[in-house]
Amino acid sequence: MKIGFITIGQSPRQDVINEIKNILELRIEVMECGVLDGYFPEKIRDIETTEGDIFVTRLRNGRQVKISVKRALMGVRECIKKLEEECHIIVILCTGEFPDIDSNRIVIEPSKLLKNTVYSIISRGKIGVLIPSKEQVGIALEKWKRNKIEPVIEVMSPYEDVNENKIQDLSERFSQAHVDLIVLDCIGYNASLKERIRNITGLPVILPRTLIARTLEELLDL
Repeated sequence: MKIGFITIGQSPRQDVINEIKNILELRIEVMECGVLDGYFPEKIRDIETTEGDIFVTRLRNGRQVKISVKRALMGVRECIKKLEEECHIIVILCTGEFPDIDSNRIVIEPSKLLKNTVYSIISRGKIGVLIPSKEQVGIALEKWKRNKIEPVIEVMSPYEDVNENKIQDLSERFSQAHVDLIVLDCIGYNASLKERIRNITGLPVILPRTLIARTLEELLDL
């Protein structure tokens, strides 16, 4: 089965794909498309922004970049057109929200997976939400706030900020805020980070990569 993966940065995203493949025991054929594929460094510098609604992603060389939601949405639509000719299922490797996505294939949107999972298991209380950039706090609050549910937001980039002290500090703040579960709201967060936060807090931690893999497993009947 051929699966198409779209990153809002540059492909390949082996950091993400390899973890998904490990869960699926490598039983998929992968095609990738990146919104910033083919962009030269000068062009990328021109489109980087910290103003307005942004997404955080990474380039092929591992460097973090921030681009506008509008540009990401345009690029994702273009990638869908490229991938849907050959791929049975398409996965967007971003937990941001993408309205009006249209395709003749199944498109997995991690943001919907995350929200539906969280809201199916908790109806009241506090949820800890980890996001990659302070510019996204407002979006995250709007995204996760719901009647009887209060989001507690912490910020740590998966591409620049990960270190043991940072993980310890934000985990302790989640514990002190008495959250009921923690959502790692970025595709860049990995299984190792999930495990470290869970060990410190003793709380359930939801990881987008895992949800994607389990959803694919169910769809493909692997």
